[in-house]
Amino acid sequence: MTHSAPFFVLRGADEQTDPAAIGEAALRARLDGGRCAWTFQTWLRLRHAGFAATLAGELPRAGLAILHADDFNAIDRHRFPLPLWTVVCRADRAPVWRADFEIVQNPLQADGRRCFYVHHWPQPGLLPRDTSRCGALRSVGYFGMFKQLPEELRHASWRAQLRDLGCDWLTPGGSTITSPLDQSRIHDYSLVDVVVALRDPLRGDASHKPPTKLLNAWLAGVPAIVSPDPAYLALRTHELDFIEAADAPAALAALRRLRDQPGLYSAMCQRARERAAEFTPAAISARWQRLLTVEIPAARAGSIARLTHPVRALASHGQRVYTRPNRHRFRHYAQA
Repeated sequence: MTHSAPFFVLRGADEQTDPAAIGEAALRARLDGGRCAWTFQTWLRLRHAGFAATLAGELPRAGLAILHADDFNAIDRHRFPLPLWTVVCRADRAPVWRADFEIVQNPLQADGRRCFYVHHWPQPGLLPRDTSRCGALRSVGYFGMFKQLPEELRHASWRAQLRDLGCDWLTPGGSTITSPLDQSRIHDYSLVDVVVALRDPLRGDASHKPPTKLLNAWLAGVPAIVSPDPAYLALRTHELDFIEAADAPAALAALRRLRDQPGLYSAMCQRARERAAEFTPAAISARWQRLLTVEIPAARAGSIARLTHPVRALASHGQRVYTRPNRHRFRHYAQA
């Protein structure tokens, strides 16, 4: 069975973009939000992998269209023609019931029928830890938005406690609540010996959050100390995959273990490199290709999808009608 090339829809996109002209550094510079990270990046990486896909600035009249939830919701006043099937990358947004299918970033959100889990892409051009550092434990890195950290890890006292352990606190993503992610530094793990990825529990439910910080740590060959997020726990297959820490004292205890047990540190670095093979751009590209050529076509052919597709296609205000009275259920999605 043959499949026509899918459309990756990004409002404002230049449909004449040449994928061959965009390398890792240029891609990193273009990732100014979730829309580009999910839609443009996926189109680009699939094209680099030799997969036929089209970049579009607006919805086509027919075929399979993949777009971010923000773009989908921006055009939900329109009625979709029945020949068009939509696949929405939900990201950190509320469920998009009007879409035919959704791509979700946490395995707990997937059902394998309408909602499909795909690992998010690693940081473009990720620079792994410099192996000449050997077993040194001199720097602890946090690669994320500063506001997502627990409050105790934002204070000067945390940096002082790390200094007592002989470690520096590196925050390439910024060092204040309002700091934006610095795309010129967020990919560089060369001087990082351990990654800490704790999330502030007061920011709400983490069941929709992705395991991206852990995947990037593995790809960098760096041990990770992470909070007990469902996405992290779902990926654990060995005790060396990461160290779980619910708060700052637990994270400090984990750092002491790694400092005092060089064998444990070395084993976690090796384990990180082993797990990294599952989450390279090539591996995720293969996952996307299977999704678009096997899993979604099979779901489209199913009786449930064929029955619900006309309803979703004609429900021009369905998402807004549902979301407005239920906005309180989705407050935590706005705290990304």
